[in-house]
Amino acid sequence: RRKYKRLRAQLQAKGTKSAKRRLKKIGQRENRWMSDVNHRLTKTLIDHYGSNTIYALEDLTDVRFATEKSPKDQRYEIVSWAFYQFEQFLTYKANLNSSAVAKVPAKY
Repeated sequence: RRKYKRLRAQLQAKGTKSAKRRLKKIGQRENRWMSDVNHRLTKTLIDHYGSNTIYALEDLTDVRFATEKSPKDQRYEIVSWAFYQFEQFLTYKANLNSSAVAKVPAKY
């Protein structure tokens, strides 16, 4: 994420037509990369724990990450993980493997 953030900043500073085209391609590449990371992580979890497992995920709806205390150059990385996508991947892979995903409220 840090690599793509730095590259985006450089291209946005240029502002040329070719830089804008490259920005669009980079955004798509970053999305594909993030999807791949989520797929590999959920596949590893399913393979490691096997079937008939209950995965407990924290319900992060309306949860705000406190980024004020984190270093400014790391804030984007802290809040930019695709949690919903991870949850969706884990849910469908768990269903295929006779497992279940339970959402637990964050305050508990």
